[in-house]
Amino acid sequence: SKNFTNLTYSKMFLNAQEIVEGGSSVILDATFAKRRLRDEAVTLAQDMNAQIIFIECCADESIIKQRLIKRENTASVSDARIIHFVQFKNRSEPIDELKESNHIKVDTAKSLKDCIKEILSQTYYSTI
Repeated sequence: SKNFTNLTYSKMFLNAQEIVEGGSSVILDATFAKRRLRDEAVTLAQDMNAQIIFIECCADESIIKQRLIKRENTASVSDARIIHFVQFKNRSEPIDELKESNHIKVDTAKSLKDCIKEILSQTYYSTI
């Protein structure tokens, strides 16, 4: 529900703030499907004088659907299933407001190792 989503993101932002104030980096693992949530994360980072980078994980719809179907019979920490695909796709807002230096788009059809290499390589160059 919208209320549960808001509560979850609020708690995540609070936890992130505490971690950054403690001198560590933090990864916020969430969909950030709505622009207002991305804006909140950017504002928090700016308020804390911290760098923020969004990693947008993309894949062809056929691959996403295959993964969701596979999840039907496999234990997963995510509750997303194939029945949620259309709803999620329709409610997601495009990421078009972020600066290139704060946004890395990675094709998750590649191996995990290749995705991580790409992210780390682009992250390095965005901080120079």
